[in-house]
Amino acid sequence: MAVLREHEATVNSAQFSPDGGRVVTSGDDQVVRLFDSETGELLVEPATQTGPLDYVGFSPDGTRLVASGWYFVGQLWDSARYAVRRREIHEANGVAGRASQVFAARRAWGQGLTDAWEAFREDAISDALERSRWLAAAEDVWRKASDGAADTNSEAWALCESETCRDADAAEAVGLAMEATAEDPSEPDYHSTLGVAWFRLGFYHEAVAELLESERLYDSDIPDPLNWSMISMAQHRLGQPDLARTSLLCAEEGLQCCASDPLYSDYAAFAQPYVELAKARINSGDGNP
Repeated sequence: MAVLREHEATVNSAQFSPDGGRVVTSGDDQVVRLFDSETGELLVEPATQTGPLDYVGFSPDGTRLVASGWYFVGQLWDSARYAVRRREIHEANGVAGRASQVFAARRAWGQGLTDAWEAFREDAISDALERSRWLAAAEDVWRKASDGAADTNSEAWALCESETCRDADAAEAVGLAMEATAEDPSEPDYHSTLGVAWFRLGFYHEAVAELLESERLYDSDIPDPLNWSMISMAQHRLGQPDLARTSLLCAEEGLQCCASDPLYSDYAAFAQPYVELAKARINSGDGNP
């Protein structure tokens, strides 16, 4: 049963359409409102009057509305176009439901958000109007899920960002980052966060694996300075000094490239402390996280 909450004052009259699909209401707020009786969705506000309304109803064939109040005897409106609007809303909701189900099924097959969305777009029906409605419906689902994964990743990063984070925070960050990567395995930032979280917890093999996966997904000619600085420190802790120095060179190269590009200068400033920390620890022989 739908609850109609749009009126701002006492409702004096409410009537169903002859087919039962619509409800028209009026009251002391001087407004006539037309609702979908199944969903409670406001279809339209046909008219605002100059005084409270005592009665509103449909004509026997459901094509017209009539209302009356203290300040006027009555008025008629054509309601047929509102019935068309109701059918359009139901049709759009049906499209949205089908699109959401298909997109959810694609994700259930093991595809990440980005891959599932791209595949869904390729498979969307060819009719231009239906395609636009189909994609818009699924895109809403995709964006909500994507925003949720991004929020989870941000929470994980906040827990593990500091080199002095506690083991309990690092462990929680690992769990959150794993949720984000499971939601969208193709997002490099999520793997980077997971790699840093593993490093803070002392799982250096796992840290290197996730950070390298992040680099693979970035697929850039410029090494990510944060990723490679963390990789170098993890390799140093694993007793791989030669690999650690090579990774540090990658981090320094990436930092230099980012710093020289106005588009990435802010990221260079963000990543520089990590590169400097890696350089100090590897050059001094201190591999403590």
